[in-house]
Amino acid sequence: VMLKESVTIKMGLNDKVKKDMFEAMKNKDTLKKGVLQLLKARFDKIVKETTYYVEEDFVMALQTEIKQTRASLSEALKFERKDIADMELKKIKILEEYLPEMLTKDEIVDMLNKGGFNKDEITGRLIGLVMKDHRGRAEITTVLEAIEEFKNEK
Repeated sequence: VMLKESVTIKMGLNDKVKKDMFEAMKNKDTLKKGVLQLLKARFDKIVKETTYYVEEDFVMALQTEIKQTRASLSEALKFERKDIADMELKKIKILEEYLPEMLTKDEIVDMLNKGGFNKDEITGRLIGLVMKDHRGRAEITTVLEAIEEFKNEK
């Protein structure tokens, strides 16, 4: 008798957010439910408006949501609204749970070295190459720091 090999299917970000949103509803966690509903609406827009979408599209939408929430946090702090700032911090914490592991500067430098790129290559071209292949997993500031380090290596 041959046993079937166990196969683990990785849940996509869209499905995970949807599942967690329903879980938050069951647990009456109104903050998490609200945050995930907004994120789900962004994801639904991607699905509706795009015929071909990939996981990175959802990650980019998540990063945009985090960026906007951080902007709201900054405004709340500027006007000394601690109540709003605390709420925005909680939202950011919830959203960050769904981010994939981001590439480190060292990992990017290593990729550039292994990729055989010329150190005299135009920075913009290197940024484009890294961001194209690692969209959603590489932050632009980290990529810039990595390219600077890569170009200054001897």
